[in-house]
Amino acid sequence: MKYLFKVTRIILGGIALLIVLPLIYFVVLKCIYSDKPDEDKISYLKSNAITIEQNDTVLCEEFDRLLDSQKDFQVFIFGEIHGYSKTQSTDLLLFKYLNAKYNVRHYFAEVFNEDATDLSMFLCSTPINTSYLEKVLESIEHYIPQQKTQNLFDKWVALHKYNQTLPADQKILVHGILGSKKRDDTKNKSEVMYEEFLKIKKNASVDATEKSYCFLGMAHALQDTVYASNKKYTYFASKLSNAGYKVTSMIHIPLESAAYLPKNNQYPSPPNQIWEFGNADGPINYYKGISSLKKSSNTNAVMLFKLDAENSPYNICADLVGYNSILKFIFGELLPVENKATTDYFQYVLLTRGSKSATPYIN
Repeated sequence: MKYLFKVTRIILGGIALLIVLPLIYFVVLKCIYSDKPDEDKISYLKSNAITIEQNDTVLCEEFDRLLDSQKDFQVFIFGEIHGYSKTQSTDLLLFKYLNAKYNVRHYFAEVFNEDATDLSMFLCSTPINTSYLEKVLESIEHYIPQQKTQNLFDKWVALHKYNQTLPADQKILVHGILGSKKRDDTKNKSEVMYEEFLKIKKNASVDATEKSYCFLGMAHALQDTVYASNKKYTYFASKLSNAGYKVTSMIHIPLESAAYLPKNNQYPSPPNQIWEFGNADGPINYYKGISSLKKSSNTNAVMLFKLDAENSPYNICADLVGYNSILKFIFGELLPVENKATTDYFQYVLLTRGSKSATPYIN
């Protein structure tokens, strides 16, 4: 009997240890990765921010406050985290603004050439023919499943409506930056995107001096080398910068928000396909300096922050560049290299706070 009690205690102790150790692991890393608000950064952020009203029927003049000084850019890159609802509507507002203010009409999308052709056909269709757009949604499900959403559908319908109001020399031109679906898959994605961008800009039908806009995944907007899962990596925007292009980047950071995450081969998907654990303040990923950004923002809002204004503290720190992860063996980590500042990587942050997940598109 004593032997039985001893074995039972050992088994129960082992079970308790298996429960407690992961909890200790999570708590310790949370304490290490969490930070405290910085009052100087909060003061700066509050002075260099706008709240973006999600109204696609008017031109968002509020952008003037923060974007006017960026008129010298050659390429503007909006790097979103896929699956969040407000990035699609902000993409619409931002592109309309850049088109109206700076005649930006080249829209580079993270799609294949074949899908870009269908998007172009859709934008030019009179009367509107959504079959082209539905074809793109069916295709994109296979390589960016988080984007097969009603939000993406509604954005392109709104762009179609806007495109009809434009004069011929300002009509939207859609380009696929992933190349052909039949392309050589041995090259990494950023290299393909860079080569495709240069190829399109050299095309005789494209004026190489015209400004361009790109709507891509968040990491592709980073303008300098990073550590991606402990290996140095150069993303698309960095390749453009190295080639001499004047790039302006805006990255997306979510707080208290949910993402649409359908079943896929890369990450585990919840039964309801809504991922609520991808926020910048944990419980899985932690961005350095996120507490200052949170303190500077409004709840349930979409806000834009300019990080490279005069006397910006983000010129001398590397806050908000990438993240540490408690589950880095699953999600990896993305971190700045040594001696680099935030504004070496991007100049704007789009914060979506309290945002619902994108809505799946149902045929």
